[in-house]
Amino acid sequence: MLKDAQSNIKDELDENLTLNECVLMIGEWVPMGTNQIVALNEKLGSSERVQGGFFTNVVDPDPDSSEFVGSNEGLTSVDILDFDDTGYVNYEAEIHFPEEDGIVQVENFGINCNADGFIMYGMECNAIMHAVKDGLSLDNMSRLLVDVHSDSSAVVDNLLSPHQRAMLDLTYLNDAASRDKFNVLFAEKICKEGVEEQLKAEMYLDREANENELRQVLGDTWASHDISDEQVLIIGRNGILLGGPGVREHEPLVASYLSLMTRNMFMRSLFQRTFILADVLKEIRRLIDHHETNPNSMRMIRELLADASSDVILLGEIQSYLHESMANFEVPSAPTTTSGRRLFEILNIEASLH
Repeated sequence: MLKDAQSNIKDELDENLTLNECVLMIGEWVPMGTNQIVALNEKLGSSERVQGGFFTNVVDPDPDSSEFVGSNEGLTSVDILDFDDTGYVNYEAEIHFPEEDGIVQVENFGINCNADGFIMYGMECNAIMHAVKDGLSLDNMSRLLVDVHSDSSAVVDNLLSPHQRAMLDLTYLNDAASRDKFNVLFAEKICKEGVEEQLKAEMYLDREANENELRQVLGDTWASHDISDEQVLIIGRNGILLGGPGVREHEPLVASYLSLMTRNMFMRSLFQRTFILADVLKEIRRLIDHHETNPNSMRMIRELLADASSDVILLGEIQSYLHESMANFEVPSAPTTTSGRRLFEILNIEASLH
């Protein structure tokens, strides 16, 4: 299968920075509570003898039939790893989404769903194109992340309730399938073409080739830090990159930071949605003030008011989920290692809560 694999990339890539032994942690926040986790565990069959199975949000056209006729393309295969009835569920999802002819993609997520709404996807990046484990191009990594974002949205949407999907569609203007997620990349080494040693942190934000490649996976880059002699941290708007030997020891601390950043990203989208609602209300006010000039304005006003009222109710519900989620957030304790304490100071999770 792999020997016949093809590529649909037509660009000539300039590989300035590459990653060795890369692990991805991708996070998002969705409106969720204890009731939703209980329902999710029931849907997955977490407590049953035969757990998991194939899941999809496609409606069966013949529900009275004793079998579902169709291919496995578009389905999500779920294998339960660990769960708590009212707290969380950890499972592995194998992706069976259709690809273009000649494209071979082997994709498995480890997914953690919490009752506070934080969802984390984890995967080891074993190979991209010709690079196996080492020498993973940031150009190719950015393409991989776009695909992972899309597939992970489809995986979770297969398992969310219709009401949760309605809240996501409201927040993301009916484009929830393309919603942003926060990226965390761990690499045993960040390699620079023609340079043997890993660069110091300030050399990555050079406003030239290095920084341009990093922006593809992290968004606008804000800062870079040396957290030890061998480990670096690069922070962007939509992600962070940790490079150096043993950086995965910081996973628990980074997971807490990731949890907080996913809430921040969701709130950015939510505020944008409230601004749109405010514009709709201004338009309703204008129509009311000038209703005598247009005989059809009363019907339009009623329709706009009905839609706005529905949106306000859902936005209020989303706000209550966010408030409950933040109320239960626990700041992690400072690590004991020197690099861990340095990372703890830079991320400054406690200050981000206020």
